[in-house]
Amino acid sequence: MTTAASGFWTGRNVVVTGAGGLIGSWTAELLAARGARVTATVRPGTAARLPAGPNLTIVPCDLECRASCGALVEGQYAIFSLAHADGSAEYKRRHPASLFRRNLSISMNLMEAAAEHRVERVLIASSAEVYSAAVAEPASEGDAFRHLDGTLSDGYAWSKRMTEMAAALYAREYGIGIGIARPSNIYGPRDNFDPARGRVIPMFIRRILAGEPLTLWGDGRQVRTFLFVEDFARGAIDLLEQAATGEPVNFAGAEEISILELARLIARLAGRDTVIECDPSKPAGVARRVLDARKARELLQFEPRVSLEEGLRRTIDSYLPTL
Repeated sequence: MTTAASGFWTGRNVVVTGAGGLIGSWTAELLAARGARVTATVRPGTAARLPAGPNLTIVPCDLECRASCGALVEGQYAIFSLAHADGSAEYKRRHPASLFRRNLSISMNLMEAAAEHRVERVLIASSAEVYSAAVAEPASEGDAFRHLDGTLSDGYAWSKRMTEMAAALYAREYGIGIGIARPSNIYGPRDNFDPARGRVIPMFIRRILAGEPLTLWGDGRQVRTFLFVEDFARGAIDLLEQAATGEPVNFAGAEEISILELARLIARLAGRDTVIECDPSKPAGVARRVLDARKARELLQFEPRVSLEEGLRRTIDSYLPTL
C-alpha cells in the first residue's frame, strides 16, 4: 500500500462508504495510511473486506436511510461516496429500476447530509458507463450526456448520470467541494466473485481456477482497458485533495486488450489449460470502450503504477485461498 507525503489528510475525519466492496475497502485503507481518521461503512449484516485499525473504524450503516446518513457524516471533513448497487451485465439488464432507485437514494441521502452538516468535500465514484455506446472512442469527459438515444433502459448508467448532476447542483447551492471520478473497469484483490454480481475479470478467474470451460459472448474481439483498484483509489484521493472543482475526471488503464486475449492471459497466469470458446449469437457490448485519461494526467499527474499482468497475478493469488 503506497502513501503520499503531502500530509493533507493527516488528522482529518473522513467517511468512506462501501468498505464491504472493492473500491471502498482499498480507499479506506489508503486514507488511513495517509493519516486520516476514517469511518468506513458496510451494509448492516455484512462484513468489511479489510480489518479495522488505529485510524480506521468500521460501522454498519443503512445508506438508504436519510437519518442514518445524517448521523454518519456529522463532524466529518469529507465523504468518499463509494457504495453502490452493481452487478454483471446480465444482472443490470434484469434490475434496471432497483439499481436506479438504490443508487440514487444513497447518493441523494449523502449529498443532503453533507449539505446539512457542512461537509467540505465529497468524492463521487461515477462510471465509464455514463458514456453511450454511440460516443466516439476514446471518450472524453464532455461526452457523457451526448448520444443518449436508446439508453433509457440502463438504470445503472442513469443512476450514475443523475448522481453527477445532483452533486453539481449541491455544490452550486451549498458550496461543497466535489470530485467526480469516472473509472473504467476496476479490478483487484477483494473483488466480487459472486456469479450473479461479479464482472468480467473475477468471473474469468473463478471459472478458470475451477477448471470450467469459458464461453465468451460475441467474437471476443471487444477491446477494453482495466485499472487496478489501488491505482484508482490513489487517483480518487488525489482528485478530492487537489481538484475538488466538480469537473468529472476519467481514470483508466493504459493497456488495451481484447476480451479473448484477456481470457487467455488469465488462463496462462493461473497455469490452467482452459477451453475458451466464443458465442457470436450472444450480445457482446460495444466493440471498443476506451476512456481519454488526459485530464487525470494533466491535473493530477496520474499514471497507472500496476501493469495489467501484475494486477491479474495479485488478483488470482488473492482468490486462491478461497478454493
